[in-house]
Amino acid sequence: MRLLGGFRFFGWAKPVPVNPVNVRRWRVDNMSVSVAGCASGFLIALVAALMIRGLKIVLRDEIVAFGGVVDILWRMGSISIWLSLFNLIPIPPLDGFQFVSYLLRRDPFRSASPLQRGGPWLLLFLINTPLLYAILGPINSVLFSGIFRSIAGW
Repeated sequence: MRLLGGFRFFGWAKPVPVNPVNVRRWRVDNMSVSVAGCASGFLIALVAALMIRGLKIVLRDEIVAFGGVVDILWRMGSISIWLSLFNLIPIPPLDGFQFVSYLLRRDPFRSASPLQRGGPWLLLFLINTPLLYAILGPINSVLFSGIFRSIAGW
């Protein structure tokens, strides 16, 4: 077991700006934006798996010649699943926190909690310890090894 873990696929992303003037139902629309952030990663993984399956069906014996393409699609699916799972963690500024806070908060314009100030530091701690992999590893194993591989036909 490594003392210092490390989440290999990490970079600070900017949150999607949502203009309150453009939304009708503040709570529902913000929850939809948060869910869309996570769902898009899973959708990318699904498309990558379906493309691998399509290549296997169309190319059959020549699939080895397209190993580089399959490898890129495989990695794209793997990284997309990891990042979507990571984004579901209910710690600010991730989408999981946004979804849970809009689900539970009575007044969406009020500050959610002091956790918003310390959230990025908590994320850095999780990323640099094996704790994050211990939490997300089993879920990733089910999603990637079970579902992604079966869709890809590998």
